[in-house]
This record gives sequence, C-alpha cells and structure tokens, in this order.
Amino acid sequence: MDKSWISYNPNNSLNKEKYIRGVTNFLDFAFAKSNDGKILCPCTNCVNCKWRSRVDIYEHLVHFGFQKGYVTWVFHGEQVSSSSSQSVSQVEGEFDHDIDTLIHDAFGIHPTNESDGANLNVEDKNPKAFIDEANTQQFEDDSNLDKLYQLLNEAEQNLYPGCLSYEKIHACPNDCILYWRDSANAQICSKCGMSRWKLNSNDNEGRKKVPAKVLRWFPLKPRLQRLFLSSKIASSMTWHKDGRTKDGLMRHPADSFAWKYFDSQHPDFSCDPRNVRLGLASDGFNPFKTMSISHSTWPIVLIPYNLPPWMCMKQPNFILSLLIPGPKGPGNKLDIYMQPLVEELKELWEIGVKTFDACKKESFQMRAAIMWTINDFPAYANLSGWSTKGRYACPCCGLKTASHWLRYSRKFCYMCDRRWLEPTSKWRYNRGEFDGTQEFRAPPELPNGASVLRQLEDHGIGNGSPWKKKSILFTLPYWQHNVLRHNLDVMHIEKNVCDNIIGTLLHLDGKSKDNDKARYDLVDMNIRSQLHPTMHPSKGKKYFA
Repeated sequence: MDKSWISYNPNNSLNKEKYIRGVTNFLDFAFAKSNDGKILCPCTNCVNCKWRSRVDIYEHLVHFGFQKGYVTWVFHGEQVSSSSSQSVSQVEGEFDHDIDTLIHDAFGIHPTNESDGANLNVEDKNPKAFIDEANTQQFEDDSNLDKLYQLLNEAEQNLYPGCLSYEKIHACPNDCILYWRDSANAQICSKCGMSRWKLNSNDNEGRKKVPAKVLRWFPLKPRLQRLFLSSKIASSMTWHKDGRTKDGLMRHPADSFAWKYFDSQHPDFSCDPRNVRLGLASDGFNPFKTMSISHSTWPIVLIPYNLPPWMCMKQPNFILSLLIPGPKGPGNKLDIYMQPLVEELKELWEIGVKTFDACKKESFQMRAAIMWTINDFPAYANLSGWSTKGRYACPCCGLKTASHWLRYSRKFCYMCDRRWLEPTSKWRYNRGEFDGTQEFRAPPELPNGASVLRQLEDHGIGNGSPWKKKSILFTLPYWQHNVLRHNLDVMHIEKNVCDNIIGTLLHLDGKSKDNDKARYDLVDMNIRSQLHPTMHPSKGKKYFA
C-alpha cells in the first residue's frame, strides 16, 4: 500500500487530492478491523491517544495532518514484519534514544543506503557489527575498542549506571547554605550553626554519618548534548526557526513578542537556531500516596522550547535539573538550591559547550538561556522575590496595586482592575455593578527588569517592602532584559476560578464566596444595597436576599 501521502501537507493544494485519497484508504483499512466504530486518531494533534469516530478522524486528518513517521499502522491492525526497519517503539513517537540509532548517527550507518542499493537489516546486526563495518582506525588499539564493546553491552541492559548520573550536594537543614564549592568540607552551617549531619550520626560507634538534607543535582550540559546525539531530535531542535509557520498567528512561544525581542537583543545567540531556549518550571508535590502525611518535595524542570509544540511538552523531553527534598518546601530560600543550575546556565550563556550534531554531522558550540519561569502564584513569589500576599499582591500593578481591606472577611480584595480595560469600555463607567465608582485611570506601566532593580535599591528587601529577596536569576546577564520573566500556569488559574464560580452559583457549604461575612462587608463599603442583610419583620432575625 502506498503511504507516501503521509508526509504531505494537507493544506497544500498540489497534493491535496492524493492526500485525501490516502486518508480514505487508511480509514477503510482501519475501520475494517474496528468492532465498536471507533479507532485511535493518528492526526498530529491526537497522536494515537484518543478514540474517535470515522467522521471525526477524517476531519482531524484533513485539518491537522497525519502523524509523521507513523508508517507501520500497528495501532490499526497492521502487522509488523521482521524486515521492517521501524519498530513499535519508534512508531509511538519521535523520542527514540536507543543505542542502535545513536550508533547509526555517529558512524553514518543507516538502515537503508539508497546510493549503493544496499538494504541493511537493523534487527539482524548488533552495535558491535555496525562498528566493525565502520572505520575503527580511530581507536588507538584493540583494548580501547574492547572497552567500547563492553560499554555498548552494558547499555543494552535495563539500567546503565554510567549514563547521565546526578550529584548529591549536602544542604543545611534550615535551607541556609549548600555544602559545595568553598563550603564543601564544612561541618556546621556558617549562618545558623546547625550541624551538617543528622543527630543520630556517630563515628565513634562505627556508623557512617548521615547528612541532614541532600539536594540532587542533575547536570544540564550532558542532557542538552544528548538531545543532539539523535538525528531525529537534532533536526527538530531547529524547528522554531526552520519548520514553524510564520503567518502571524500564535502557535508556539517563538511567535511571541518576548521571543522576538530576545532575538533582537542578543543576535549573537539567536544567529544559531540550535542554541537552546529553556523554560523553568517548579512546584511542590507530595511524593507519598497518602495525603495525611505533610511533605513537599520540589523538582526544578526545564522545557526545551526549540522543539515543536507536540514534542517540547511531552514528558520524555522534560529535563529534571534539581530535586529539592522536603519535608517542607524551600520557600523564599529556593535560590539557595538553584545555585548549581544558575552557575551552569552562566557558563552555557557565556561560553557554551562543544556538542556533536548528529543531524548535520558536525560539532558546534552550543549555548543555552532561560526564557521565563512557569509556576503557580505562591511559587511565583518564591522565584521572583515579589510577595504575592497582602496589600501589593499583584506583580503586574506592583507598588501601584489598589487594594482594600475587608473588615469582616479579614483579607484584602482588589477591585480596581478596570484600569486595564480599553478607555472606551462601558464597564469603566458602571458604578452599581462594581465598587460604586467610575474608573478613569490608565493602567500602570508593566515592570521591566531595570525598574525591578531600581525598586530593590529604593525600597530594600523586607521591613514592609513587598520585595522579599533579589532573585538569583538576575545574576544571569540577560535576565533583566527579558520582556516576560515569569508566567502563571493555566491549570491552577482555571481550577481555582472554576471552583469559586461553581461553589458560589450552587451555594456549596464552605466553598461559596457569597457568605455572611461578604454581605456585612458590602454594608461596610456602602455598595450593593440590594444584597445587604435585612431584618425579618416577624422573626426579628436578619436574612439575606
């Protein structure tokens, strides 16, 4: 069956007819083996993860296109032959890092060689056979070659101990310092005086000392280099420059103003599309199944934005950089644990690291930069240093945040967000539905890196200032020039807003925001008189509309 149509662009009118014909043949083949009228959708959006009807799949394939590389339809009834050069694991996605593929890339040996008509069967040859066919003169002697074969055999095992290891760095139990660099041999914390070791550690009894807290650091450089060792991943690392549709629509962070401004500010970095753009995400989680145990472990995860959207947000391409132990979250001392990562990021920006590109068969000096962070609102405070609680909780309005203390609810509310509306918006002049005032003010100017540093100098840290620290990310040479330094993740915003709206509409006990205290606050603010508590004429009790 002809499957060349899979690689066609469904929006290209030249191949449109052949592509539609191929889609129809695929649907006939797949639904002939379906019992319930639904199959997995192989479009680039669903990637064989969602069950859909024939009509829906047809629309998806015509609109989104067919999943690239899915040429052996193992999820739709096609059998995998022994001579097939594509295994089931390869069909599942574009994340193959198997040792055979890496050897093919390194030695220039591929499953098919059209130049001489040779047809190599990957499954019939082990890695040693491929190397024997390649030029082995690069090895100084047979002993080095034997060592290589031994490493390859170890790589075929379920666990390869020498591959992408991590380092353990002892930490103060009060999150004051890390025991590394100049403090690597210290026995007590230079700030709080706490011992480096757990109290039950005793050398006199012949027991090994146990550190009170251990940070796991997964060095970034080898993990970024590994992305380029696979020709498939290496070719995708320039997608943001070469493969992206540039029609003005927002489909990828590369379409954003923040990305383009970064390119304009750092042309020496952006001139090579292989230089890695990273997002940094962090949040605490409970690693134990039972929620009765209070424990918060904080991973620091990096996302490579060079890849297309359907790859960069897949778990195999997430890069775990740090694992901060509990039982309590680091809070504003998160910067203490980020020191190894930030030092590495400085080197990757200023110097880079020599990396082999398996796609272009050449080495280049790879550099990397953090574009922004992604987190929920409390973690926003830990990473940025701006307090997201109290009178100045809004990081966009900053020191111009308009807040009001609710006397009965005992918390701040923020009711002046109409400043962000268009000047002609009718909601600016609506008194009754808001706080009884009209809004004529312009929106406050968004803080940039330079203004943040000025605020830190003028207002200081702590002692009533909303700034709790100067973020360690400002030690990166480019950070203060980034237009967008911190993002809020959509999941928490959608969940919290939805919970509050549903709880209020359904008047769920304990979840509704329309409660007695809220009504008394309306009386205190002298607004929304129709919602004020009213004395019942016969019972002498207050009731609510």
